[in-house]
Amino acid sequence: MRMMMDRLPILEDSVDLLAEDILNKLKTRSCVRGLTGVAKIMIKIRTGHVYCFDQLIQQEEIDSSVDGQRQLPHSITPDMMDFFQQFPLFLDTTIYLEPKSNSHLGSPLDMDDSIPVLLSIENISTNPSDPYYLFENISLIV
Repeated sequence: MRMMMDRLPILEDSVDLLAEDILNKLKTRSCVRGLTGVAKIMIKIRTGHVYCFDQLIQQEEIDSSVDGQRQLPHSITPDMMDFFQQFPLFLDTTIYLEPKSNSHLGSPLDMDDSIPVLLSIENISTNPSDPYYLFENISLIV
C-alpha cells in the first residue's frame, strides 16, 4: 500500500487539476495581498522525469533558434547525472510579471479589481509540446 507521502501530485495528477490548484492558491488572501502593483501575470511550469529531459532540450533548441541558427544546447554533466540518479524528477518554473505603469499608479485606472493570469503547465511525460493553458482574472477583493 502506498502512503500519502509517496505521492507526487506534480507528476501524477492531471495538468488541468494542477492548474486549478495553482490558481486557487493565487486567489487566497495571503497571495492576493502580494499582487499590489502587478498588471498581468504569466506562469509557465514544465515538469517530468529526467529521462524526458532530451525532449525538453530539443524543443528549447527549436524554440530558441534565431534566424534559422540553432543555439548551443544545454549539456548534462557527469556530476548532474549523479544528482539525477538520486532525484530523477525536474520542475522548471518561469514567472512573468508586468508591473502597473507609473503613470497609472494612484489614478482611477489603477483601481482595477482583478489581474489577468495565464497559467501554462506541461508535463513532459504526458503532454510534451502541448501545454495546458488556463486563463483567469484573479480578484484583488477578498
